[in-house]
This record gives sequence, structure tokens and C-alpha cells, in this order.
Amino acid sequence: MVIHRILDAKRFIACHGYASDNEKIVAPNTFSGGFGQIMYIMTGSATISPTSPDSIVSAKTFHVGINDITEYYGTPCTYTAGPNGGTWICINPIPMNARYKMTELVNGQVITGDLTERTIMCFSGSIQANGKEIQNMNYARVFSGTVVTVLVPETSIAVLLERIPSADVEILPESPPSTVPLLYQDVATRQL
Repeated sequence: MVIHRILDAKRFIACHGYASDNEKIVAPNTFSGGFGQIMYIMTGSATISPTSPDSIVSAKTFHVGINDITEYYGTPCTYTAGPNGGTWICINPIPMNARYKMTELVNGQVITGDLTERTIMCFSGSIQANGKEIQNMNYARVFSGTVVTVLVPETSIAVLLERIPSADVEILPESPPSTVPLLYQDVATRQL
């Protein structure tokens, strides 16, 4: 596995990585910043399998696009890349019991800020938000009272992340992130 970039966006961590053909990665999914609630697969596929035979969730295969993997919250799992490997971006909420909704942005989409926390994030290429460029693995918050028009070229991927205000998820005791190296941190917040 290669971690290309880790972005600390204060309320979540975005982790962009690559796994080679059929590579296995073990993830504890039990600490803030270390549980990937949403996995956007850019290329390839991945199968998530709980490591415990007593787990109440079963193994599933996920493909290119937005994949909500909330059901694996607090469950140690093995992630196995498909036969052609894969690249992905995981959104890891902070605290880990927080929840986000992700939608892929289309060219010309208008986003209106209100009391819901909204974040525009560019996953690939570059986009324009109210005439300001947001490049690969950067983001901008949409504040209450603002209206943002997003231009997404065909060669780029961008998403809107909306924090769900009343996520009804049990808070698990945290394990220290001793096995997750933060190889690269970047904070690129811009007000629109």
C-alpha cells in the first residue's frame, strides 16, 4: 500500500492511497481519524472483510464511485484490492462517530450555505468555486449565507461533503493510532 497524501481538514481526514493487485490491508477502524466512513474508489475495486468470525457484518466488494462503509464502524477489517489494484480516497470523520453524506459534484452545480457544515473537495484535477481554483486534494468550506457555483471539468472529480448533524452512532472507546503513520499532512482551507 502506498499512501499518496493525508489531508487533515480539522473535522475529517482525507486519505488518498493505492494498493497493488490483490494486496491486503488490515485496518482497526477503532479510533478518530482512523475509521474510513466513506470510500471513494477512483480505480479498481476492494473487498472489505471483518477479521473476526464473530462479526455481525459480512464481507462486501465495492467498486468505482462513492461507497458508504459505515456498517464497518468499530469493526477491525481486512481491505483486499481487486485483481487490478486500486486507488481510493477515504473520508475519516473526527470524532469517529460523526457522519458525512457525500455527493459527486457536476459542472455548474450551485451550493447554498446554511447551518449544515458543507465542504467542497477536489479529488482529482482542479475545479473552480466562485472563480477560485481548488486543486487535487484541497478543499473549501461553504459558510452560512454564501452561494457557490462549482465548475467541474470532465477530467476532474469533485465531491460535496455534508456533515450529518444528529448522527445517532454509539461512541466506542478509542484505541491509540499507533499503527497509522501520518506521512503527509496538509491544511488548505479557503473561505468562499
